[in-house]
Amino acid sequence: MTLPNFLVAGTFKAATTSIYEYLKQHPQIYMSPIKETKYFIYEAHNPEHVAARRLTYPIRTLEAYEKLFSDVKDEIAIGEVSPGYISSLHALQQIYRTMPNAKIIFSLRNPIDRAYSGYTMRMRNGYESRKVQQAMHEEALKFAEKTYYKQLLPWYEHFAAEQIKVVLFEDMKADAAHVMQELYRFLGVDAAFLPDVSYHQNVGGVPKSQLRQSIINYVRRYRLLRFYLPKGLRVYFSEFARTNLEKAPPLSADLRKKLSEIYCKDIDELSALTGKDFSSWGLQGMTVTPVSHPAKELSKIS
Repeated sequence: MTLPNFLVAGTFKAATTSIYEYLKQHPQIYMSPIKETKYFIYEAHNPEHVAARRLTYPIRTLEAYEKLFSDVKDEIAIGEVSPGYISSLHALQQIYRTMPNAKIIFSLRNPIDRAYSGYTMRMRNGYESRKVQQAMHEEALKFAEKTYYKQLLPWYEHFAAEQIKVVLFEDMKADAAHVMQELYRFLGVDAAFLPDVSYHQNVGGVPKSQLRQSIINYVRRYRLLRFYLPKGLRVYFSEFARTNLEKAPPLSADLRKKLSEIYCKDIDELSALTGKDFSSWGLQGMTVTPVSHPAKELSKIS
C-alpha cells in the first residue's frame, strides 16, 4: 500500500495549483495525477456527499485513493494537493489517523486579496451577482468566524511543528523558484533543482467582454471542452479564454481599510502559532510580533 507522505492542504486562491505543477516537475517527487482528490473531506455517511457529483468528490474510497499512487517508483516525496483540507476538521481527523507522520504544507494569502480574487472568479464564472462592497463585507464577516488562525490551530495541536510548512502567496508571486526550493528542502528532496516557473496557473481577472465570457462559461459548465472538442481546439479555447481577461480594478482605499479591521483580529496569534511574519499584508491595526516557538501540542485525536 502506497500513500502520500505529504499533503498541500490549502488555502484556496493562494497558488496551490502552481505549487502542484512545480512539485510535479521535480524528479524525486510523485504527485497524484488528480489535483484536489478531496478524499479526506469526503464523508461516506453524509447523504449530501454521497449524492454529490463525482466532480465534487472524485475520490471516495481508500482503494481508489491508493490507486492514484500505484505508479510510484523510487520517488522520495509522494503527495497530493487539496486546498479544502485546511478548513475541514473531518479531513484533519482522517489524515491524522491515516498518515500521522505526513508533512503538511499550507499556502496563505492576504485575506482581503484572497476574498477579492474569489469574488472576481465567481463573477466571471457567472455565479456572483452581489456588488463588490456587499460581497466583500459579507465574506469578511464569514472569515471572522473561521480565520486562518482558527483553521490552523487544530493542525498544530495534532501534528508536530516540524511536520508543518507555511508559505505565503505573496512570496510565491515575488520569487516562486525560491519558495519552491524551500519546499523541496522541507520535503527532503534535492533543493538545488530549479523548476520552470515561467507559466502562471489560474491567472485571475475580470472579463473584457461579458458576451465572450458567457460563451466560455457555457462550454466549461457543460463539459463540452473535455468531451467534445479535439485537442487543438482545446488549446485554442484556453487562449481564447485567457485573452478575455484583464486585471481587476483595485478595491477602494476606504473599503480596504474597513475590511482590514475585520481581517486583522487574530493576526498576532497566527504569527505566534506559525512563526511567520505577516506584516507584508499591511492589515490595519496589525502589531505582529512573530515568535520562533510553535504552539505546543494539545489533546490529540485518539
